[in-house]
Amino acid sequence: MSETSIDSLAKRFGVARSYHGIDGRLHTVPDETIRAVLAAMGLDAGTDADAADTLAALRAEDQRRHLPRVIRVRKGEVPALPPARHRPGDGQAAGGTSPDRNLAWHIRLDRGGDLAGDARWDEDGGMLKGCDGLPVGCHRLTLDMSGASAESVLIVAPRTAWQVSDAVGGRDYRLWGVSAPLYGLRSAARPDGGIGTYSDWGRLAEAVAPMGADFIGVNPVHALFPADPARCSPYSPSSRLFHNIMHIAPDQVPAFRDCEVACDLWNEAGPQVEHLRQASTIDYGAVAGRLYPVLNALYDAIGDGERAAVRRLLGAPDPALADHAAFDALHEHFAMRLRSPASWRDWPQAYRRASGEEVREFAEARSDRVEFFAYLQGLANGQLADAAAAARRSGAALGLYADLAVGVARDGADVWARPQDYADGVSLGAPPDSFAPSGQNWQLAPFNPGAVRAAAYGPMRAMLQTVMRHAGLVRIDHILGFARSFWIPDDGLPGTYVAQRLDELLDIVAIESRQARCVVIGEDLGNVPDGLRDTLRDRAILGTRVAWFERGGDGHFHKPRHYPEAVCAALSSHDLPTLRGYWHGTDIAWQEKLRLIDTQAATAARAGRQADKAKLLEFAGIDPGSAGEPGAEPPGQLAAAAYGKLAEAPAWLVSVQIEDMLGRSEQANLPGTTDGHPNWRRRLPVAVEAIAANAGAMAIAEAVNAHRGPGRRSGENRQPDKAT
Repeated sequence: MSETSIDSLAKRFGVARSYHGIDGRLHTVPDETIRAVLAAMGLDAGTDADAADTLAALRAEDQRRHLPRVIRVRKGEVPALPPARHRPGDGQAAGGTSPDRNLAWHIRLDRGGDLAGDARWDEDGGMLKGCDGLPVGCHRLTLDMSGASAESVLIVAPRTAWQVSDAVGGRDYRLWGVSAPLYGLRSAARPDGGIGTYSDWGRLAEAVAPMGADFIGVNPVHALFPADPARCSPYSPSSRLFHNIMHIAPDQVPAFRDCEVACDLWNEAGPQVEHLRQASTIDYGAVAGRLYPVLNALYDAIGDGERAAVRRLLGAPDPALADHAAFDALHEHFAMRLRSPASWRDWPQAYRRASGEEVREFAEARSDRVEFFAYLQGLANGQLADAAAAARRSGAALGLYADLAVGVARDGADVWARPQDYADGVSLGAPPDSFAPSGQNWQLAPFNPGAVRAAAYGPMRAMLQTVMRHAGLVRIDHILGFARSFWIPDDGLPGTYVAQRLDELLDIVAIESRQARCVVIGEDLGNVPDGLRDTLRDRAILGTRVAWFERGGDGHFHKPRHYPEAVCAALSSHDLPTLRGYWHGTDIAWQEKLRLIDTQAATAARAGRQADKAKLLEFAGIDPGSAGEPGAEPPGQLAAAAYGKLAEAPAWLVSVQIEDMLGRSEQANLPGTTDGHPNWRRRLPVAVEAIAANAGAMAIAEAVNAHRGPGRRSGENRQPDKAT
């Protein structure tokens, strides 16, 4: 049977006709899903005739191209050209062919500057003479061909990303660090605003680095929605190009002391303020109600020079900040006007495009609010820089450990500002599995692969530059999406995988990682494509091993000594129970309470957990008979013993959850819930300054240090300062 046009388009753009789930079952994808996914990429395949026309147009474009869209080389290599195509009219009669022989080439470097030279190009290919010293980056190559030109994106990439051994000067690099919820941190050194701040991140580093921690990680700190503070999930950001302003510590702003209004607002006392500070969970609306007036007062008090500096940033050649600040101002405006923080897709039509004239007029008329939100981004960036400096001063070899969310909210600033970079009409997610039998729809917009590629990966690079700017270690959430991502159409159709250009994407990661001197971890859990982990290892991108998932067919936990080297190992994650919560079945109780499982399933889960507790003790090297009866307390040494065993792993990095250091039962996020469980709202009961004196924290640090070694704490191993 001949291949149809819809089949050819699906193959050309990596849209899977079928796929195997994590359970091995084959899923066949209907034509309607293929058409919807292609439409999300901007390709008309609504009917067979439309698909045939689209395919014919693409093939005609291929014939007109004389260079591939992307050429990849390693640093130090001379870019090679493919065999030249013969074109009618080049010195022969029409219908004859003759290749171009000697051509001029021009390269526009991505960080500014130009190079030029000659190329010999014929049917055997060619080389760009004189450009063997090209800097790493995504450049623009143009060949001048007798009155015409050919263009290509030229990726010059290092062989690997920045490695742990690079960061520590080749010394012992079996390191460990602490992972914590930034929003949940408290500080005894400053008035508490009801939420953790960037300054608290720095104080946490000062507390745990002397205990042996070489990195200090938190949840993503991407920009959320200031006009809708209840949208608090750090994994559903408005923008990955900017930061969450709710983590700004106003009392750490240099102008704070001289601003009487801000001081009075921030230092006010009373039952409501005290409740906000002492609460075990965050009331985001109340936090915003206290924070924003203080930030407004600080902005109102800045001098003409600082205000002019903000305006210069808004007028810079890169419009990203101006667009983001305009979005936040518009979101605030329509939230007040419509009495609800509506999606930009519900705004009047004229305001749904960042490039619209009405948006420009709004930004001019409400320049005070646009400048205010731009000013806050400057404060957030400055306080992140201060936190990174505190981590380096404390001796942490890798410093801050940042998290990159897998996507952006479909109604957020990034999609509004640059809709051409994103696929429209689909959401990122995951196929059905035992963890989520109905699949997962994350309501996140995927990059449109062709558009981002045509833009020389500029949108992706800008995102990576933002998250790596102040970090020595970055985790890429769901890096499986670099090989293939799961797209779900809006109209209820089943989803399917879309293949990505993995080699090119990893080139971009390596470029930015080396530029920023930032080690990269890829979260490679779930339905992992064949060969992906080997590819990541070859590019020096660390994998992830979570002990809860590392089990044999008999259900027993694998010994950490069998873990690979090039990974970051952990016992659990923010989506899984804490050690104490696992022991007591706290997650099962929540699932039953919220009717995610019925009573019968909960009873079975508790019985299974009781058996798993014995396996956990075995993992930790404790007599399995210590599990005791249901409801019994875990052995006092369990946390330290379990982390001590984990620290024996050859893994270059081990991450310790702060909730386990403090003996907490509740997890940060319960997947499958929104309002029922206090996701992303739990605060820690201990101030960061007191962690070093906490008995549980000290016991875990001592157990981990026994296997990871404290001999690397010299200044030689610290990350060099980064430009801010």
